[in-house]
Amino acid sequence: MFKKFAAIFISFCIIIMHFLPVQAAGFNDVQSEYWAYGPIQSLGQQNIITGYLDNTFRPDNPVSRAEFATMMIKAINRENTPVISTCNFKDLSPSFWAYNNIQRAYSLGLISGFPGKLFKPNDYILKVEVIAILSKAIQSGLMSETEAREILNKYYDSASIPAWAMMSVAKAVKANLIVNYPQPNFLMPQKRATRAEVATMLYNLRLALGLTQPSVAVQQPSAALPSCPTTVDQISQAAAGGATANILLQGEIAIIQQNSVIPTTLVSPISSEISSIGDPVTLNVSQNITTTQGVLLIPAGSQICGTVTEVIPAKFGNRNAKLTINFNKITLPSGCSYPLSASIATESGSIEAGSLKGQVLKGLLTTIGGAGAGAALGTALGAITGKTGKGAIYGTAIGGGLGAVGAVMASGGAIKIPSGEPVFIKLNTPLTVDTRTGTIIP
Repeated sequence: MFKKFAAIFISFCIIIMHFLPVQAAGFNDVQSEYWAYGPIQSLGQQNIITGYLDNTFRPDNPVSRAEFATMMIKAINRENTPVISTCNFKDLSPSFWAYNNIQRAYSLGLISGFPGKLFKPNDYILKVEVIAILSKAIQSGLMSETEAREILNKYYDSASIPAWAMMSVAKAVKANLIVNYPQPNFLMPQKRATRAEVATMLYNLRLALGLTQPSVAVQQPSAALPSCPTTVDQISQAAAGGATANILLQGEIAIIQQNSVIPTTLVSPISSEISSIGDPVTLNVSQNITTTQGVLLIPAGSQICGTVTEVIPAKFGNRNAKLTINFNKITLPSGCSYPLSASIATESGSIEAGSLKGQVLKGLLTTIGGAGAGAALGTALGAITGKTGKGAIYGTAIGGGLGAVGAVMASGGAIKIPSGEPVFIKLNTPLTVDTRTGTIIP
């Protein structure tokens, strides 16, 4: 009986040791080449963030609301601040481990609850919620709605930022608090914030508040499209809010699943006022497309070909243009061609001009990939305000807010897409790749 009890007790201790947080100077699952290594190490050494008894940090794990409240209070050096006012959250008892820090955050006006006096301490916090709280902490002052929209227009998924958070997110971007690794043109506001993301944003907050010195380098991506390798997993998960994986590996066979999103660039310009049904359209895959494990799926230099199947030209004043393109062939650098089925990555599969409503911001240009005249992908046209004129850049959006193409609005809602513009397409059917030979299996 004693041996049985001892075995149960030891097993219980092992489980507890595996999950309880501890302070650690270094984490065995965060190596020096990891993108958030510096901030994690810096905050870990100051006990602002902690790891686990197995000396791991688990950077990709989500963060609960209670955990974030505690991290936040420590990051701004307020863990000893008396609680001036409290809220009697129905789901939060004084014996809860994070009770005092939650009440401190509430007292400081940084964090609030939900209707019905609920705090939901064990719910995972969303990235947009983290950003909004960080924005409150910096107290950056007033910002006009126009300025906020201009700041957010460079992100593909700006349309998925909830209205209540738009101003807060814009202020956080302006204050350099945001982290959006590895996709610099995505904010992904509706995804669960990871421990690595939270650590990096808290580190940025401490820099902004002058609470620490920039002693570590944060490996932020450039403001251009992701550099090689670009992974279908990352792009497609961004479109789906991080909810799904889009590559299925079966030994040496990789299946790029239906609705996966693939980034390309346009070879020749197209226009709703010039293009005709049957016109060819060619896209260039300018960077290697790989899995997150680095398995090459589609090499740079591949071309994806299709034809225009529908053209609705603009009619001045009351009709906006529409273009539909069906892509049916991919040609690899080897010269081998294979069938595929894909369309523009919008909900409808078409490029549709939005209503001008007499308000177009003249000269709104956002550099994509250093081109100097790219497009703010994913920008809702309704967000563009200013003087009437030509030259506004906009992008259509799919379900997760991912932009499809950059298009130049002309009078009457015409579509003009110059060569070199980023174009995102989505697969209508899976694409199967033999990674041993680099061939595509029909």
